[in-house]
Amino acid sequence: MESIHFVARAARGAVDELYALLDEAPGGYRSDDIIRVATLFRMLGVAEFLIDSDVGSLHYHQRHGVQAGLDFLRHATPDDVTFPVLAGVFFDAACLDDRDALSEIARLAPRQAHPRDDEGDWLYLRIAMDAVGLGKPPGDLQPLLARLREIAAESHRCATVDGFLARDGDRMSAALEAMCRQHEADACVDGLDFFASPATLIFGRTAPLEAVAWLKLAHAAGIDGAGASQVPPGLLGPCAEPVPPPGAWRDWAHRAYPRPGRPKPVVAAD
Repeated sequence: MESIHFVARAARGAVDELYALLDEAPGGYRSDDIIRVATLFRMLGVAEFLIDSDVGSLHYHQRHGVQAGLDFLRHATPDDVTFPVLAGVFFDAACLDDRDALSEIARLAPRQAHPRDDEGDWLYLRIAMDAVGLGKPPGDLQPLLARLREIAAESHRCATVDGFLARDGDRMSAALEAMCRQHEADACVDGLDFFASPATLIFGRTAPLEAVAWLKLAHAAGIDGAGASQVPPGLLGPCAEPVPPPGAWRDWAHRAYPRPGRPKPVVAAD
């Protein structure tokens, strides 16, 4: 019960921070702001999943984060687009089974890495976007994969895309298990108590959504044997949450904590 209290407290802080960001720059498209907005939506979704085991709450918030990211990408220049922006919205869209969003993100993403990005991270994501979002065959991606193997052959990300392209469920499983173990280790460094960061208090208590996204992509592609024991089965169900109306992310309000200066949203009775 105490751990859920920490999660609920962190989620309440995320609501306040999100309101402040949405109110301060409602028309802006600054990269750092969009990264933070999408992260906060993701945090709220994971927190509510941890509290009530309702994946619909996670998908609802991820929908808004993806919409914010897409709005940004449609207006951004290549100099504005970094790995954290792309990775967050791409893997959220994969968790949502949103093929249209995956395709648009892949089309809008630059073909070259941002100077601030790690080359291995960018290659990993570009391969994923090309394979999943643009439907490129594995043969077309071999030059990118060869370079990724050259610089990051031992990474779980390299093993993940390698297994996905080869349709090797066992290789994917081993890579995703490693991804989950690294996620757990990172959370343990920060701790999961009162002194931890809000993000760690929430994200550190479940499997990384990046792993969830890859499992959903593997299952959709019919890759047998892909799995990760650390991923709760409840996170792998289909998304039933509809795409929100255009611009809904800017007007978002939490059902339990009204947005200052606005009426409390009406929640339909069950």
